[in-house]
Amino acid sequence: MDDLVQFLRARLDEGRANVQSAIDTSEPNVGDWELADLDSKRQIVDYVARELEDHGADNPWWYDDKLLPILRLLALPYADHPGYRPEWRPTD
Repeated sequence: MDDLVQFLRARLDEGRANVQSAIDTSEPNVGDWELADLDSKRQIVDYVARELEDHGADNPWWYDDKLLPILRLLALPYADHPGYRPEWRPTD
């Protein structure tokens, strides 16, 4: 799970840097919405990671079943990235 979280954070940070660069160069049709979208995804990743970490081995049995798929779905758009792992692909 830690590798998946790190992967997602890195991709979202890259995306944010790209959007910010486009904004800084006044590229049309790029702006606050794209930043808000990336920031909200980052908040979801951080929330899920925190929930999974906070309880450690005491996580309820359903945590992995319910929370890990959220991270896998967020990673799916990056499936063509060389760092993406096949085991992260959603199962459902």
